[in-house]
Amino acid sequence: MNSTNQLPSYARTAFTLVSLYLVFYFIVVLQGILLPIIYAIIAGIVVSPLIEFLLKIGVKRIPAVVITLFLVLIFSVGMLILIIKQATNFSSIIPQIIDKIYVLLENTIEKTSLKLHIEKTSIENWLAELRQNAISNSGSSIGSTFSSISYVLTTLLLTPVYFFMFLVYKPHLIQSIHKIFGASNDENISAIFKETQTIIRQYIVGIFTEMGIVAILNTIGLLILGFDYAILFGLIGGILNIIPYMGALIAMCIYVAIAIATKPPIFVVYVLLLYGLIQFIDNNFLVPKIVGSKVRLNALASFIAVIVGAALCGLQGMFLSIPLLAIGKVILDRFDSTRHYGFLLSVPASASYDHTVHRQYLKNKFVRLMKLPFKTFQSRD
Repeated sequence: MNSTNQLPSYARTAFTLVSLYLVFYFIVVLQGILLPIIYAIIAGIVVSPLIEFLLKIGVKRIPAVVITLFLVLIFSVGMLILIIKQATNFSSIIPQIIDKIYVLLENTIEKTSLKLHIEKTSIENWLAELRQNAISNSGSSIGSTFSSISYVLTTLLLTPVYFFMFLVYKPHLIQSIHKIFGASNDENISAIFKETQTIIRQYIVGIFTEMGIVAILNTIGLLILGFDYAILFGLIGGILNIIPYMGALIAMCIYVAIAIATKPPIFVVYVLLLYGLIQFIDNNFLVPKIVGSKVRLNALASFIAVIVGAALCGLQGMFLSIPLLAIGKVILDRFDSTRHYGFLLSVPASASYDHTVHRQYLKNKFVRLMKLPFKTFQSRD
């Protein structure tokens, strides 16, 4: 019997909490190394079908990996050039936006001072004090900014290298993991690999498809409202949408801020209505149909994972939190000693939603409605 199971429940709980603390500590300390590896593994899982196709038609593994890496780099560089080009054009009107925000701030200060009977100079002195504090703290802000930039550059430089190595040595790594855990766990390890690849592929492909559709909807909506640089803002909204829960809120705040600075006040209402409609379409149609139900995590666990990911690794942690938690659930569900933890993360049976039953219900209801006029006519006869 495992010695861990012989411990009292409070000792096992304490052991679990200490283990989680150490895991989180090493994630924070080693995130510059871990994040590129995680990105490379996820990207490698997503493009594995292309590698397998090239291998089937006779291409050797290393040339197949090189071709795949080249295609991924072309796509990534193309998206980056598009965003940079739009951002460069937008930067030319930033001074105008700042001037409008300054005028709006002045008007707000004047109206606030009249309504609250506060002297205008008092509010201006308070804002000047806030500005001075911001300037005094700018040193640490600049330091953290350079630190964030260094992490991003490290990720961008190392991820392609890890991506190439992972795809080249993938069969050897899988065989090594089987040997490490022994022949008795071959079935569980194979099942974990299979379920993990399915979850990652469906989630990543689905989330990027959803991102593209939301970006197009954002762009069309902003063009209808007459916003300049609608393509840039649409892309930003689509990219932010891949961050669970928080991304949509951040994008909405950006759109509202741009509407306040560049449009009449009524456009704030238009933007809120537009973005509310897009999020309704996204949450009720795109996510269930495109992302799918393979990531079977309850909302509470997902939300906590996003918060923890943001605290540990910032925006990158927010993006990676859901797929990593889903992989963790797959591993927990495969072993009897940890299955109850997987159950804690799962969707309650009462909250599960059967789209087939719902579609059949709507079909039956539609048929009954279509038959109603005929029944009414027959009753009159």
